[in-house]
Amino acid sequence: MLVNSQNFFRLPFEENSFKLTFNTLNDHKHPDFVVKKRQRISNRKISFANEILTVGITIGDDDEREVYLKVTLEGLLVSDNEDTTDKFLGYFAYMALNNLMSIYDYQDYSKYYWPDFFDAETGNSKYLEIINDRQGLDIFLKPGFDNFYKPSDELFIPELTPKINRPQMIFMNKKSVDDLNNNGFGFCIVDCLLKSWQAVHFPFLLTYEGVLTNDRRKMKSFLGFIITEDHDERYSPMQKSILKISVELAKLAEIEPDTISGPKYLLKLFDTRVFNRFKKMFWLWQDIYPLLVNQPHTHRLETAGLRRIRKKPRKNYMLECKFLYDVPQIVFRWEEKDGYFELSYFFKVNEILLKPNEENTAFFINSNDNPLQFYLFERVSDALLTIFFAERKFKIQVLKAHFQQFSNYWNWLRSHYDFEYIK
Repeated sequence: MLVNSQNFFRLPFEENSFKLTFNTLNDHKHPDFVVKKRQRISNRKISFANEILTVGITIGDDDEREVYLKVTLEGLLVSDNEDTTDKFLGYFAYMALNNLMSIYDYQDYSKYYWPDFFDAETGNSKYLEIINDRQGLDIFLKPGFDNFYKPSDELFIPELTPKINRPQMIFMNKKSVDDLNNNGFGFCIVDCLLKSWQAVHFPFLLTYEGVLTNDRRKMKSFLGFIITEDHDERYSPMQKSILKISVELAKLAEIEPDTISGPKYLLKLFDTRVFNRFKKMFWLWQDIYPLLVNQPHTHRLETAGLRRIRKKPRKNYMLECKFLYDVPQIVFRWEEKDGYFELSYFFKVNEILLKPNEENTAFFINSNDNPLQFYLFERVSDALLTIFFAERKFKIQVLKAHFQQFSNYWNWLRSHYDFEYIK
């Protein structure tokens, strides 16, 4: 149903949110309104079309009334088919909003913020799948639409950092290096997807001891992790240096649960204490990297919140991986579509354009084609920007109606990274 916007009463949200609190609602309540105890009140969500959520409210034995809600950046617009105007919040509108409040005395309406995603004439959306059944009303992006920008979104612009002077690659005879380091010790990148609720650490490195196959090319089994720096005479000089730095990495890796996980984890990373440790770890990875790429046995372990780190590693969790010394270069692709634009993140290695793997490892980038080949960034800002885009599946779609709001971010990216344009 189309509702005249002039008949909407506006209720303000909490700052930088779409939360309507019980106190705010009551501040706009008419003094004659009475909420009777044990009064039977029921709400149902009838539809969501043309940005308007239609809610049916039944009070006692009265007929159902309809209340119309529209979520905007400026606040919640409310109307009904009774007495609400732009100056007056009607009784049925007030009661509907009151009944929608959560146990925490607020309601978050961000779920219904989809500006310009509907055809004004039909009220339908080619971008959204709206399901209204016994389980409730749910709104999803249709297949092919991964992450649409909305004017309320915070777009991450890192402070550009200089390239770190990564130590020069140590070029040695490969057979000599392998013979010296092929002694039953290896190194494992211990990973935890930061956007997961299980995120409790940044990626760090653990040394392990295993049993080699007869041809000494692979690990047949794993005997255990080496958590602390020791002085086993079997280590090569290169391995001793790796072990020393990896112990320092592990000391910095821990993060508190929910400190940075979740949909806005990147913004929380900038707690000074957490961010300083992130930068220190980045520098340590640079120090260790020329040594690590020369090691014949390297693996990746996804920890699932550290639950998979045991005294003896399980072989099926230890995946062979490779660390490459080539420096990745971020590239963005901008493509015009029917009604929207699409910004995609890629990266180049030796002029070859690669699509990133969605399971991104912080500090690194890996490709969809070879997800167990890792490239280490040379700039902290590149690593941070990659985390931001990984959270969005390396793609942001922008309605043409929203390009003006998005243009500052678009211009910033174009100024600092390679751009490809597709029409």
